[in-house]
Amino acid sequence: MVQQISYTQEMKDLMEKQEVASTSSLKTLHPYIDKEGLLIVGGRLQHSNLPYHATNQMIFPPNHHFTKLIV
Repeated sequence: MVQQISYTQEMKDLMEKQEVASTSSLKTLHPYIDKEGLLIVGGRLQHSNLPYHATNQMIFPPNHHFTKLIV
């Protein structure tokens, strides 16, 4: 999976201590791992009335080939 390759340390940090390192580029996104094992954006939108897919978006590396195919 693209996330596991690109964000290995962040995913490991989240699984072990529930928080990414302060030096991570993802820190400001308040990431978490959902029940399916995907790296998801956290934050204030989780408390809104928007649908799950709108408030809990997957994180992809910006310069990865897979990301470019999606966009």
